[in-house]
Amino acid sequence: MPKKTTEAQKKASLKYQRKLAGIAIKVQPEQRDKYNAAAAAAGVPLRQFILQALDEKIQRDNLL
Repeated sequence: MPKKTTEAQKKASLKYQRKLAGIAIKVQPEQRDKYNAAAAAAGVPLRQFILQALDEKIQRDNLL
């Protein structure tokens, strides 16, 4: 049985979320499906997959 989230955990999570900046992108449904499939094959959530890809591109091309 899954654990229930406490009010303190919810409050801490919301506080953390408010500190984050959002980035929104729009893609064709076929692209989204491709990216989701690639992330699933890598065993990570799509958000993590995208962030890793961005970091790898920056490092590989010595952009920062």
